[in-house]
Amino acid sequence: MNPMSRGRISPRADAVPLKGSPATAGVDPESIKEELERILGSPAFAQSQRISRFLRFVVEEVMKNGPDELKEYSLGVTVFDRDPDYDPRIDSIVRVEAGRVRTKLREYYNAEGRCDPVIIDLPKGSYIPSFITREALRQRASLGRIAISRGKVLLILTAASALLCAGFAAYVSYQNAQMRKEMETSRRPGLPQEVKTLWAPFLSPGAQTYVVFGSPFFYFSPAQRLFLRPYDIKDAERSEADPIFQKLQERFGPIIPTPRYDYVLEGDLLALQRLTDFLVRNGGSVRPMPAYTTTWDALQTGNIILLGAPRMNHLLSHFPRDMDFEWESETNLRNRNPQPGEQELYTGMGPQGFSSVPRDPRQHLHDYAVVGLFPGLRPGSEILVISAHGGPGVSEAVEYLTRRETLRHLLDRLNLQDSGKRHYFQLLLRVYVDRGIPVRTEYVTHHAAGSPPSE
Repeated sequence: MNPMSRGRISPRADAVPLKGSPATAGVDPESIKEELERILGSPAFAQSQRISRFLRFVVEEVMKNGPDELKEYSLGVTVFDRDPDYDPRIDSIVRVEAGRVRTKLREYYNAEGRCDPVIIDLPKGSYIPSFITREALRQRASLGRIAISRGKVLLILTAASALLCAGFAAYVSYQNAQMRKEMETSRRPGLPQEVKTLWAPFLSPGAQTYVVFGSPFFYFSPAQRLFLRPYDIKDAERSEADPIFQKLQERFGPIIPTPRYDYVLEGDLLALQRLTDFLVRNGGSVRPMPAYTTTWDALQTGNIILLGAPRMNHLLSHFPRDMDFEWESETNLRNRNPQPGEQELYTGMGPQGFSSVPRDPRQHLHDYAVVGLFPGLRPGSEILVISAHGGPGVSEAVEYLTRRETLRHLLDRLNLQDSGKRHYFQLLLRVYVDRGIPVRTEYVTHHAAGSPPSE
């Protein structure tokens, strides 16, 4: 039996936030230091200098000076070398890296750290680490263990996923309204030049931007009581004639042919939140819309941002502009108009994060992200495409387009100036991924995008 399959621990639920000093939490300071070194020496952290630096700083800072100085601004300047004019409302680097630290800590304590005597956690919504001993955690867990049957788990997860997918757009709209109120009551300086150069049409007063996000689809087999997710079916609404669907019918049938859209990929969800936060805090008006309920006719009146993979966002599969970079399969990206020095085919990892191409195990996997800026459906509007086959590619592409440092680098590459004339482009990015977490993004190439076809 795989030892990782039993006794999985989510430390965050039981860890006690530190108040004053580690002693007040009942954990010996030397034990915390030893645990920190064990964590930073593990594969999950050793391959990422950025998150290791983050974790070391917050642990050592709270042990030395207490939690008062662990603010988002000070972390951005001290840990991530941001300029003194760094604005956490625009640059989400600290929030993003904190999320990665939490993910890596879960991985560590579910693997080599599952027997460690001390558990270090970074509770969600806070940058202050918490500490608890393994023994104290066991005592708490023994107070209330509830066994849930497999059928109930499936029912709970399905219901929760449906609620998440159906309610997320409403939540983001509410969040946007709250942020707009904050913007109206604060006097902020004008937009940074690099933000204005790329994003001005999406941030202009009165402009409406629709952010259309995709969702993976499932089919349900009542006889087998299974939800099936076929990666190779391109059109979920016209699947019955698809040979792949027919094979599924033979093996698992009868299958209900109506697709279900019960959740959003984590990476796409992070991308949606980050993009919405960026646009609203800079004065934009945003309306998130799930792709499976959206048509092109519903988007005629505003700017459009399309997020996700073509197999999850049908608007990308029926895009009205010519794309030079076209997804050919789950791993291959075809360059339909290769320029000197460019490849005709770019191969990345598949949707699960695994590549069929042999590699050095010391190297990170990589995915590709395609970004395209095009004229919109109506004069004065624009369409922005941010597409990748995996959630990490989508979220990292959004990060690349909204961080001032990477945005400046991109504008230099594209040779774009704020001349008042809009320049349209198609951009290819390479995203390096470590166990589902993006760790680095680099520019690959770009092409100019033409004007819209006459209609």
